Amino acid sequence: HRGAATLRQVLSIAHSEGRSSVPPMRLRDRPRFGYRGLMLDVARHFFDVPFIKRLLDLMYLYKLNVFHWHLTDDEGWRLEVKALPNLTTHGAWRGHGEVVEPQYGGGPGRYGGYYKQEQIREIVLYAAERGIAIVPEIDVPGHCYAAIRALPGLLGPAVRRPSGGPRSVQGFEGNVLDPAAPETYTFLEAVFSAVADLFPAPLGIHVGMDEIPRGAWSDSEEEERELKAMLVAWLQQFLAARGKALLGWEEAFHGPGAAPAPKHNAVA
Repeated sequence: HRGAATLRQVLSIAHSEGRSSVPPMRLRDRPRFGYRGLMLDVARHFFDVPFIKRLLDLMYLYKLNVFHWHLTDDEGWRLEVKALPNLTTHGAWRGHGEVVEPQYGGGPGRYGGYYKQEQIREIVLYAAERGIAIVPEIDVPGHCYAAIRALPGLLGPAVRRPSGGPRSVQGFEGNVLDPAAPETYTFLEAVFSAVADLFPAPLGIHVGMDEIPRGAWSDSEEEERELKAMLVAWLQQFLAARGKALLGWEEAFHGPGAAPAPKHNAVA
């Protein structure tokens, strides 16, 4: 993979200089970093499959080897979960009359989209053929506004303070799942079972765990720390049973109110 990419780079330079050939040369090319990643957020702004493939082609050309695919957030849910079809029937779209209000200057019309499972598998294969591993990110328990709005019957009881509570740093109320609610785990099991099936994820599956507004679960900081620790431990065990490592933002395990880092865990 990397030798072919180097040859393409050399030939591209020759072409830009008006030459149709290159002189004999010896190249010694070795990466400085083992993890050479690019992250794309498709929740706030949706990008279709041809765009993703073009991006992977460019990553291949520049010898990047990890594609961090941020698939869900408050503003949209982009991954088909067949056990929970309303996640994409409703949660993938925003605009007037949709469950998610217009965002980011998208105007009043319907905006959004999602990836069907067969499209996910197609992209996973396309990336692997170019030596690129995909890290899928499903952001929980915060950043779940689109999911909660799409599944009010399931996730309504799983939001401890749906209104009148603290706002996230992006200004959303009621966007945090409750680690003490059984409905939360019904949801997480369906979602992460699908993710584990779709993605080989050799580096792991990213669960976010960031930007949970203080007071979303309790007035007690200690109780919130314990609830977060409980959720992290459940997710780590669930993914480990399926041969996947858990990845999370540093807020999951560091800073005020953070959860203790579980064993055999990777942190991005």
